[in-house]
Amino acid sequence: MGYFGTNGGIHFNPAPVSVSGGMINTVEGVASISDASGNLLFYTDGSTVYNKLNAVMTNGSGLLGDGSSTQAAVIVKMPLSSTLYYIFNSSSSSSVGINYSVVDMSLSGGLGAVTAQKNIPVYQPSTEKICAVKHCNNTDVWIISHYYGSNEFRAYLLTAAGLNAAPVSSNVGTTIAGNSGMAIGCLKASPDGNKLAMAMRYTSSGSNASILEMYDFSNTTGVVSNAVSLGTGYTYAYGLEFSPDGSRLYANSSGGSFINQYDLCAGTSAQIV
Repeated sequence: MGYFGTNGGIHFNPAPVSVSGGMINTVEGVASISDASGNLLFYTDGSTVYNKLNAVMTNGSGLLGDGSSTQAAVIVKMPLSSTLYYIFNSSSSSSVGINYSVVDMSLSGGLGAVTAQKNIPVYQPSTEKICAVKHCNNTDVWIISHYYGSNEFRAYLLTAAGLNAAPVSSNVGTTIAGNSGMAIGCLKASPDGNKLAMAMRYTSSGSNASILEMYDFSNTTGVVSNAVSLGTGYTYAYGLEFSPDGSRLYANSSGGSFINQYDLCAGTSAQIV
């Protein structure tokens, strides 16, 4: 179950149905998390965390994501914990960077609370792109984002001991610098964790243009490699998603209001394009 957009909501168990009552009112990034049965635990627009009763969670205001960040928040359950969750925030301001806060669901009578570990800096400057991938051990989690000012991906490993402050750095693909618009757009991982895709929006000579790239990702080492360009024919490339079986990639243009489907099983990179 999750909330998004302008007070929109959806429940997927057993079939998709709309849900009202959510407090989210934003045009960009949100995150929700449910228990194993699909029951909502909490959700956030990157700035405020709301509990399952649609009330502001204890200590849940003032997070460093914001409503103008593509991926304002990613929620990850702490490995081997039954109550702790990390909220990783990206900001529309590269200087604010990536930060995290910890939610403890055992607090406030089971409604959860943001702990004293709030707005802990990870690094800056960063883009608005962030995603999470299960480690190959199926317990730990890679938190992946992109540095602003270079072509560097940073993958941080979250374990039962907490977040490893030393990232795995990979310099690959297009440099995101010189035009803040390139910081806009999603970073998504395939369901098996072996591929990443990234949308980059920019303005060139007064015209809107975009770059869409795909990469290999090792969920063993955290290394990003083998950038493949999927074209530049987008106006405001923004949203991305892989199909459940990982055989297709979908990309949208918010400027032209269309969705492209890429067949990742087509063969060579040129055939995929």
